[in-house]
Amino acid sequence: MAAGLFLALLGLGLALLALAAWRRGRRQRALLGLPEGRIVSADTGGWRACPRPLYSARYRLA
Repeated sequence: MAAGLFLALLGLGLALLALAAWRRGRRQRALLGLPEGRIVSADTGGWRACPRPLYSARYRLA
């Protein structure tokens, strides 16, 4: 009986932890301004070498 109660409380705790993580993720996405939605597809098959390094003079990044 004690094992059943332990497993029930463990399951409830994990469910609450998952809910808290999900809510925090939604809040973070809203604060960052990211739109809701899912990625339907991604084009990863067309990779090729870049002829020259990408460079931004404005941000001084290469």
